[in-house]
Amino acid sequence: MPRDRDRRIRIVQVSPTTYSRGSVIGGGEKLVLYADYALHRAGERHGLDLAISVLSFGEETGTAYSDHDVLYNLIPGKPWDALSIDVDALGSCLKQADVAYIDQCLCAVGVFVAAHARLLGCRVLGRDAGGGEYPLMHNNPETGRLFDAFHAISDFGAASFSDFDVPVYVLPGPVNTDAFVPPQPSRRDLRRVLAVGRIMPHKGFDRIIKALPADLSLSIVGQPYDIPYLAHLRELGRGKDIRFECDVDDAGVRKLLQECGLFVHASTHLDYRGTFIAKPELLGLAPLEALSSGLPALVSDAGSLPELARLPGCFCFHSDRELAEMLSAHSLRALPRADEAVMHAAVEAGHGPVSIGEKLLAAMRLL
Repeated sequence: MPRDRDRRIRIVQVSPTTYSRGSVIGGGEKLVLYADYALHRAGERHGLDLAISVLSFGEETGTAYSDHDVLYNLIPGKPWDALSIDVDALGSCLKQADVAYIDQCLCAVGVFVAAHARLLGCRVLGRDAGGGEYPLMHNNPETGRLFDAFHAISDFGAASFSDFDVPVYVLPGPVNTDAFVPPQPSRRDLRRVLAVGRIMPHKGFDRIIKALPADLSLSIVGQPYDIPYLAHLRELGRGKDIRFECDVDDAGVRKLLQECGLFVHASTHLDYRGTFIAKPELLGLAPLEALSSGLPALVSDAGSLPELARLPGCFCFHSDRELAEMLSAHSLRALPRADEAVMHAAVEAGHGPVSIGEKLLAAMRLL
């Protein structure tokens, strides 16, 4: 692709679902917003004129800016059914694009859009943020050549692309470290423990409730996507100081990250019902936001989460017993605490918008 810095470069991010109350509020969908921000930041730094939009699908159609000032184009289609997508509308959105950056790229919709983008002459970059895998991809690895390159958001996630003869860029993020910052001055309530994420069994909130010492409180913040699991958590939490906050916006989450004393992320490959989940965490966006806010984090050994233990202030537990021991150590003020500014700087350097944004532009052959 020519690197004409005087020409407007059009990037279309494609996400089967949107980060909104009318769709899904979760880490995978939020990465679309962060990628938009990171690409703009890096583009400005290198003098590139970027026009970035997000293409998604649903019953309501049209063009609108999200609450995060991201331009969304919504066209007819169901996120789980590639054959339901309006092909003419899809072509209209893609035909002017230089780059199609496809989220949940291994699902059926991701493959469908990649094929159309390729036919229209786009450079096609795919990112796996969950959403399942279309059997055709691994049964016929030649399908991977619909993509020019893949973006893996962790070393763990890179394994999903091992069958394909296509370049893979391991870029863990981006995280909006400009939005998630330590409080000034720091006035944390060390007794308050925070857990953030969609309320679904693989998030392991039950593990935290069981391990919580009597002298600590726990706030569980997230949208309840599994009502029976929420009921199970409420039953487990009887007699303990536990709050379920299911309608907190992004600003409210940032405030909690600046007020609480410890963050816990207990995702699991084997949930409370005995169901196995192959990809419970491909990045760990919530603990990264916590660490960027100067909040120490305990993370499980599920999926990509052990990779975060390289960061100051992050500790990985490998069993429910280890989790209980770490929570007890925190209760006794015996858990080591890193400097909050150092924690933020480490996340910014390895996962922040400029660092990841520049590498994304390079993967798109725009630098």
